[in-house]
Amino acid sequence: MDLQLNPESGLHVMGVAIAHHIKAKDSSGLYHVPGGTLYERTIPDRCYASTEAAESDGYRPSQR
Repeated sequence: MDLQLNPESGLHVMGVAIAHHIKAKDSSGLYHVPGGTLYERTIPDRCYASTEAAESDGYRPSQR
């Protein structure tokens, strides 16, 4: 399978963009959304397509 990760546009599988822009960190238990203060510098442990999916896995929203 052809997987490519482009920091600007996200994950691509066989040339098709997969939108999982919610970044989650295991160490903090928080998720970060695009436009958030810490979003750009967050190196995620997991990525989600929606905040609902992140919350269902036990992550909380970042307050920043």
